[in-house]
Amino acid sequence: MRGSILILLAIMLVLPVIATDNGYLSSTGHKIGFPERNGSNLAWQIHTPPTPLLETFDDQAISANNGNMIFLHESSYGDSDLKVLSVQARDDYGAEPRAHELYFYHPENDNIGSYYTSAESNQTNVVSAMDFETHDLIFVWEQWNDESDICEICISCDVWHLVNCPGLISSSHVVFSNNSNEQEFPCGLDNSFRNPQVHIGKAPSYAEDGKRRLYIFLSRPYMASRFQDVKGQFKILWCDFDTQDIEDGSMLEPDWNIVEFDVPTPPHPATSDPVSTYLSCDCRDDGLFGIYCWIDGSYESMPLGEENIFVLINENYCEGEWQTYSRFLGYEVESPLNHNRMPWLQGIDELYIAPVHAGNFNALWDDFGHFHIQMPFCLQGVQFRVPTRWPLMSQVRNVTYNHNSHQIFSVDVYPVSENPIEGDPVLPWDIDEDGIVDVMDYETGEVVPACCYPWPHWNEEYADTHNGIRLVCNQDEGWMACFWSDALKSWMYNNGYDLPEEANRPEIFFTTSGYWVVEWRQAQVLSGNPEDDDFVPEMEGKIPRDLILANTIPEFTNWSDGLLSIAYYNDNEYGFDDDSGGTIEYMSIQADCERPIETRNADVTPPQASISCFPNPFNPATTIRYNLPEDSPVNISIFNVKGQIVRRLVDEHQTAGNRSMEWNGKDDYQKNVSSGVYMIRMRTNGIEKTQKVMLLK
Repeated sequence: MRGSILILLAIMLVLPVIATDNGYLSSTGHKIGFPERNGSNLAWQIHTPPTPLLETFDDQAISANNGNMIFLHESSYGDSDLKVLSVQARDDYGAEPRAHELYFYHPENDNIGSYYTSAESNQTNVVSAMDFETHDLIFVWEQWNDESDICEICISCDVWHLVNCPGLISSSHVVFSNNSNEQEFPCGLDNSFRNPQVHIGKAPSYAEDGKRRLYIFLSRPYMASRFQDVKGQFKILWCDFDTQDIEDGSMLEPDWNIVEFDVPTPPHPATSDPVSTYLSCDCRDDGLFGIYCWIDGSYESMPLGEENIFVLINENYCEGEWQTYSRFLGYEVESPLNHNRMPWLQGIDELYIAPVHAGNFNALWDDFGHFHIQMPFCLQGVQFRVPTRWPLMSQVRNVTYNHNSHQIFSVDVYPVSENPIEGDPVLPWDIDEDGIVDVMDYETGEVVPACCYPWPHWNEEYADTHNGIRLVCNQDEGWMACFWSDALKSWMYNNGYDLPEEANRPEIFFTTSGYWVVEWRQAQVLSGNPEDDDFVPEMEGKIPRDLILANTIPEFTNWSDGLLSIAYYNDNEYGFDDDSGGTIEYMSIQADCERPIETRNADVTPPQASISCFPNPFNPATTIRYNLPEDSPVNISIFNVKGQIVRRLVDEHQTAGNRSMEWNGKDDYQKNVSSGVYMIRMRTNGIEKTQKVMLLK
């Protein structure tokens, strides 16, 4: 069987037969084929094979908001490959409580330590952050009091720098109780501030006194209509601290400053009820704090066309005014035509590709003022007056807020189209974007779409709440990597398609992008199925259901490779919340984060000249980044679609290395050019590189 990123799949009750010469038949006669992948290829190899770290009988050990992994740079062990995982765990079937457990891993010492911070009340949603000055770890989690059914947010600290080894963990303190204001409404799951996120950045006074700022973000995403009078959908608790505060414990009991307000989402126009929202945040050392808020991507939550993406921005370390930027992030499309010129999807009133099941994802700022998040989009709309969605026709997209222009836009991640940065999404039936349906059933004359399913479980009910597309970056190099679990082949197996039992497991997908998401490369697959072309022997027998990433991408031994570290939950049985147990395992991948190379395990080749720009489309300016592999003359100019030169940017001899410049949308006479498509051309040492760019006004 050809392993695949995209699978041509006949969707039941829609397509009776798929037109492929090779493939697999379901029990109902549906046939499956495998198209070619798009996007630049990616060189990679397993660096650290899957290594068991911790057994647990908690199927949610690292799912949803639980767990994260941190590199401890310049640690006392003299190796930045020392990692800390903070997870929730149970030590037996059905055991309580869920305990906050830390696991320290080092490749030269397989058992540095595993520590519990507590074994008291039910603990969940464990997260951590590293103080960049001391490398001490701050842990935050939610803890349920069984007697009062009140959720409390707790904090503790591993005072690493005092003893030069892990494990000196302070006693925990309650930083927020959902009953602290003596509210007259219940504090149950529907109305508690939960799901903590924790970040550490520089305080405004850092240059004078070295203080850092600790942010704890809490959200109440499931506010039901009966609580409409309850104010505040999220809180941010923040305090400033220095190293002395860590050592004497005062940072655990400071005077917390609290930011509280509602996410400005509109009520559902049909019911006037508040809509379910999801939130993720990140901070920068210069005081920028951003919050992504997106509405549950189903038509029942918010009709298509209504604003569904909100970005809340504070430029002053969470103090003072906040600004809100929003848009409907979705793309109206038309049903393609079958061979008989009739619409492939009948009875369509509205048809969009828009976010769906947007759950547990992490947001990231980059150094250029761009705020990123990854989320799944899928085909959805109104068919025969009934809200309908087609989750098998999904895709992964990178959503970016540009703080310079205050625009929100998205870029292909998977699948990658021929023009991934033009702004429009991939159409499942026209991946090559030539305006012609890619595959037509030669027997029925019907359209055959390309499908994917970026969720960790084939059962859509489970996938709804525990999906996660993870994002990580290297700020210095502008590298980004994206990971997710995909259960499409498992879905096929459980819906009667002729696949071996080994296919009934999720697969790990990953891809990288250089220069801050100019273009994502061809997604790679870690398959545990020996009959699959994407089979990775190290993954044989694994059920990698949920995964988390390290907090950065360290540079590897050469100029363009990064080390991608992940931990995943290897389930004993492919279920959900059955607490059958599993093992948290660690592995790392050496991957090219900058250059397209032909295949896995490819030899490192000499660097090539390259040019790219971001954002694209842009308004009013775009940053052009280029690489010179050696000292050479270089000319960079901008042309319009008629081939006429518009602007001369560079014409001189330059030394080798990476460079960047800004084009402000003006010509050589400093007049604003009109909106449209332009070509950025670089010539150096007889090599010509061209980058298409679009100016929007």
